[in-house]
Amino acid sequence: MKIDIHIHTKKTKRGDAHTREITPKKFCEIISNSDVGICAITNHNLFDIDQFNEILALRAEHLQIWPGVELDIIHENKRGHLIVISNPKQVNTFNEILLNLINNESPDKFIIDISKIANAFNDIDVIYIAHYYNKKPNIEDAAIEVLLSEIKNPNRVIKEATDSISAGIFVSHGHNSIYGSDVQDWDAYLKISNGLPELRLPVESFEQFCLLLDKSESTIQTLLASKNKSQIKLTPFKGESPIEIDIWDDVNILFGSKGTGKTEILKSICKYYNDKGIKANLFESNVENLVKRYDLSGSKIELDLSDSDIYDCKEEILFIRNAEEADIANLTSYREHYSKQESSKIAQKLIIREILPIDENQLSSTLSDTTNLKKEFDN
Repeated sequence: MKIDIHIHTKKTKRGDAHTREITPKKFCEIISNSDVGICAITNHNLFDIDQFNEILALRAEHLQIWPGVELDIIHENKRGHLIVISNPKQVNTFNEILLNLINNESPDKFIIDISKIANAFNDIDVIYIAHYYNKKPNIEDAAIEVLLSEIKNPNRVIKEATDSISAGIFVSHGHNSIYGSDVQDWDAYLKISNGLPELRLPVESFEQFCLLLDKSESTIQTLLASKNKSQIKLTPFKGESPIEIDIWDDVNILFGSKGTGKTEILKSICKYYNDKGIKANLFESNVENLVKRYDLSGSKIELDLSDSDIYDCKEEILFIRNAEEADIANLTSYREHYSKQESSKIAQKLIIREILPIDENQLSSTLSDTTNLKKEFDN
């Protein structure tokens, strides 16, 4: 079952897309055709209780609809968005609180300081989902701390990410995190819904969801008990007594430090199911290179893109592959180059650019006269 905690059914602000508008009937049809089992209606600065009740009347029996709103908040001149989702059993009180809080202000103009949020909703059962980090417009940590300091249960504050990767990073750092569709176009919702968060445990109510946020051991065990499981007996360690483990019809994770026998247990589980006629595979990344075995790099893939009218860019790719960097000149080459340039500049100044031609006959005659004169002096 998937959950979508950020759904828009109305264009309430000037910047909202017209494709966010949807009728209750169409809404129920689209959601029923998806795997979404829980969704919260969170329009900007507006809660339409009439629309909400109409959707409740038309919804499929398995579908949970939670009332909510996406509020514009401010803290120290920094704006952000905060989603507030109420227990559906308190929808009428939730509606009254919002009517008093917004006080007929238009969705485009309404804004509230985050310090006033807790006081407004403290008397009912709500969860807060803050746009966080790269989910714009985001609420900074300082503002979230203000909210945390004033509410009764800090576990009720969740940080909204943009996708599963970001949410996973936040969770690994100890934050409660989730993400929603923030739907812009209902025609694309079925495709978008495939990437929504999936609840591995069968959450049947808003209260159960909140207990999961509190990491309630009894609630987790109760929900696990409602899932199908089988108990199998294994002998993973030679010479030791068999062990019994529970296997759920879902993702099962085996925790343990290095060297505690996790691999042997997995091998034993694999053998158990293969012996039962259920094909099971064991992948050991430290024994076999999965990248090479399954060609994860795609080196062996052969596709004829021309069949799909796609330009294959072979010439461009070949050009890039054959490209070579030009040789890099060393400092000595630069020094010799500039030395030659300087020498040439000096040499240019020494060149004799103009010279008068000499009459060779006249020069020979002058030399002859000089020779004859010398002979006369000698005599």
